[in-house]
Amino acid sequence: MSQFLAALPSWGPAPHNLLDDHYAKWGRERRFAGDHTLPRCRYYTLCGASGEDHGTLLYELLAYSSGSHAHPFIIREVDLGIEEMPANIAQYERPPAGRAIRVTFPMLRAEAHPYISDKGLQSATEGVAVYLPLNVVKLNVDGVLDLRDPAAGDWFAAHCSTIGAKCWPLRPPISTFRDVLPSLFTLRLGGDDFTKNVGLSLREFGVKGLIYPSTRMDCGVIVEHGVVVEWAGWHLVDFRGSGQPDGRLRFLSEDDFWPAHAGLTNPLGTLTPGPRISYSDIYFHHTPEGHLRGSWKVEGLSRYTTARLGGAPRFKEFGSESV
Repeated sequence: MSQFLAALPSWGPAPHNLLDDHYAKWGRERRFAGDHTLPRCRYYTLCGASGEDHGTLLYELLAYSSGSHAHPFIIREVDLGIEEMPANIAQYERPPAGRAIRVTFPMLRAEAHPYISDKGLQSATEGVAVYLPLNVVKLNVDGVLDLRDPAAGDWFAAHCSTIGAKCWPLRPPISTFRDVLPSLFTLRLGGDDFTKNVGLSLREFGVKGLIYPSTRMDCGVIVEHGVVVEWAGWHLVDFRGSGQPDGRLRFLSEDDFWPAHAGLTNPLGTLTPGPRISYSDIYFHHTPEGHLRGSWKVEGLSRYTTARLGGAPRFKEFGSESV
């Protein structure tokens, strides 16, 4: 039985309305979902004992913003019992207590931010802060595949080789997580056909959940003597109760090698898979031997996410001296 803390937004649509069903079937795919049969509200960011997720959820929200077309805003996680906004910033939809994500929309050249105008809040003289409630829950899940664990990561690599006969038949067999790790880091929103095939196969195999690294921020894990001691930038997708998927494994690639870099592939559903664009300025650091064997981290992802908005939330550096 695996036990961990996970954070999820407590806003958004109910799990089973018609709009959600339509989006799941015909909208953007969800990373490792496999197909449309995975119900909504199954994704979490992984938290430490204090409930801190190192900004993982914020980076995920930034990745789904509208990039260069977005008007300026400031986003951060706050404890409503501690932090206060300046008196000249109007606050709306503020919960009475607890943790929340605060989005602040500043005034633009003495004019109201478009969000302020859309919501009829023009009375704010300096800007508006809107609060999105945040839940941190304790989950007990049996049968989770946790890729922070080196042994689980190696099993995952071997599993990807097993389904390769149908999906990427020319790639050589692999047995270590290091060899498959770059394939996980597709920068396309919602993942690509690789993550779709893998998610589908894990659900068919009976895996109840997958803990996987974020593609939106610098992430990694520190292992000492085979034990995970520190980590940052991880998600959980919960497969429990989702049943067998409707989809089938599909051919993906004629490549005879495994990607060595993070990348970007053609959109899902493309009949003829196109070339994978590689990002050689996203760096993978591994510790192959010694007491930190199995530790790794990725650098450069946060820069790609925040460059679209011209700024970044600041968090404690992870593993800067250890990996």
